[in-house]
Amino acid sequence: MTVTRGRCAPTPPPPYPGKAQDMTAYLYPWNSPDYDAAAANELTPEPVTTSDDQGDPSLCFEYLTPDGERRTLTYEELQELCNTPLENRGLIEQEKTAEKEREKREKYLRRRLQSLPG
Repeated sequence: MTVTRGRCAPTPPPPYPGKAQDMTAYLYPWNSPDYDAAAANELTPEPVTTSDDQGDPSLCFEYLTPDGERRTLTYEELQELCNTPLENRGLIEQEKTAEKEREKREKYLRRRLQSLPG
């Protein structure tokens, strides 16, 4: 056996493998993080059904009414609902627009009044 003198460098630790394995024993299977409730209850997700006359199914919006009836809106119907012309807006929007116009007119009149000779 040879005698080493002086300092010796320690060996580096092994590389970290990433996430440590979860060795936790869960009391109930549904407590585990990877528990699949749908598979355990033999449930499969329902495919989204659209009627053929609705056009492209990716451009449809399906919803349930409070009565439980399933309805579908097409992309064109959604556009029609969302893009209303200015004259067909609701009362709140009309009031906001009128208030903005009134403020603009007020600013204009104040500027005119200040520009008049004293």
